[in-house]
Amino acid sequence: MITLKEKIIFLIDLFFETLDNVTDSELYHPGRFLWANFESYPRRRSVQTTLSRMLKAKEIRKNNYRGAAGYILTPLGLKALGNSRSAKKQMTKKWEGSWLMVIYDIPEEKARERDVLRKELKELGFGFWQKSTWISPFNVGPELHRFMMKKSFVGVVSVMEARQLYGIDDKKVASQAWPLERIEKEYLEVVDKWHRTVETRNTDPAALRETGRELLNKYFEIKNKDPQLPPELLPTGWPEKKINRTVREICRHLASTPASAASAASTNT
Repeated sequence: MITLKEKIIFLIDLFFETLDNVTDSELYHPGRFLWANFESYPRRRSVQTTLSRMLKAKEIRKNNYRGAAGYILTPLGLKALGNSRSAKKQMTKKWEGSWLMVIYDIPEEKARERDVLRKELKELGFGFWQKSTWISPFNVGPELHRFMMKKSFVGVVSVMEARQLYGIDDKKVASQAWPLERIEKEYLEVVDKWHRTVETRNTDPAALRETGRELLNKYFEIKNKDPQLPPELLPTGWPEKKINRTVREICRHLASTPASAASAASTNT
């Protein structure tokens, strides 16, 4: 589950990633897009408080985008974005064909230490492959080593790099270590629901906006579970292009559709 702060960071980044190069992007309002996602949020004051803290911490700053008020990520905000994505930000790099494997045998009486290790492995993009064996296609050896030194796991945890796993296909390994089939299904459900809603005649604009918010929230939840593996390890027909295209459509709708007067006023705080 992502935090409110992480969601705000993702939304600001997503707006510019999605719309900045669109030829008619002057139609889209960054503040409107941000607040459209919180229009029905039960604790709007929490959003305001979080934004104020982020402004004070210089993670975001107010910005006029083509005359429209909104927020932009500062270098500190971009760093927080990178930390939230963890090793997943390496997804754009071509896979070098090697696996980083972590094997450990931590006794039950040290369950707390084992949980700390598991949490860090997940943060670094590892997937649970077999009993006490975690695996990752990402080059996160240096980060893992620093963590092991800091937590005194050296000598307790074995780390190795494998160029080839004999007797099993790399895609099969990925499907065993991560719930790719379920993630793919959830992505396609987002795509299908948005298209069915848009294609429905006489759809109420407010209802369409609400569906867009709902699906964008669902997208963030799925994205948080998605290991964002290199293309070589994904199942055939992975819906990356479909979901990206759908998210762009949702973003454009939320950024171009006027929100409530209260939302618009909130943007100027």
